Amino acid sequence: MPPNRGKTWILLDVACLAYRAFYTTGGLAYGGEGTGVAYGVLRDILNLRSLFATGLFAFAFDSPASLRRDRYADYKADRKKRGTLPEAAGQLAKLRSQVSDLRIHHLPALGYRNLYYQDGYEADDLLAAAVAALPSGDHAVIVTTDTDLYQLLSVQVVIWNPLKKEEITEQNFTDYYGVPPRAWVDVLAIAGCPTDNVTGVRNVGPRRAADYVAGRLSPSSAAYRRIVVEYGRWSQNYPLVRLPYPGTLPVVLVDDREGITSDKWDLVFQRLGIRSLAYAP
Repeated sequence: MPPNRGKTWILLDVACLAYRAFYTTGGLAYGGEGTGVAYGVLRDILNLRSLFATGLFAFAFDSPASLRRDRYADYKADRKKRGTLPEAAGQLAKLRSQVSDLRIHHLPALGYRNLYYQDGYEADDLLAAAVAALPSGDHAVIVTTDTDLYQLLSVQVVIWNPLKKEEITEQNFTDYYGVPPRAWVDVLAIAGCPTDNVTGVRNVGPRRAADYVAGRLSPSSAAYRRIVVEYGRWSQNYPLVRLPYPGTLPVVLVDDREGITSDKWDLVFQRLGIRSLAYAP
């Protein structure tokens, strides 16, 4: 991030961190059943606080209900189907319970106030709302593995992939895809998004879709012709991949650092039975 230019906010896609924490800890341990997510996310907060030298955090949570699914029944249908299997349903219920505890109990107890949740909306929508709420001169690091969020990149906003330990900036995104981040929504609308079960134009991936959007794709190519023939995909997909989804309420970013103390962290660690983490003021 640029030095000495306003504050730096860390905007967390909580589901991204929670899923990794749940499936690497078994969702258990660290003081008893149901604390694996809390342990993993609190550990990540401490690491990110040190890595980016800031205590300003905002947390975006997914809603189980989905306005996108109301609009398009197949949206994330594969995930929903997997979640109905008996074993998977049980795991999903445990995960959601732990994430809910994190949002309702643990993070507020630590003093965090930027906790965003809206019924029917995804964390992606709330992260987009948080980016829109950035004070002038401030910067943000979005922590996520979700490539949909590339459309939020700008001179003020970078993305940190916690799995690859990789920073994506507006410049290296543009260098790679040959389109600015604001065009990413059009790329996704054409290419689709397999992880969300959003079907794109046949045999057209993001790089080829970016070539089309940028005007680099030859009209004589098979990919160009498929995009033209199947362009109805764009109008169907665009509302699903554009951030934020219509109706997302604005958010306010609050500087809550004074309310976050080592005493509060110690109390939460004690309640959760966590002895391997420590908060340094």
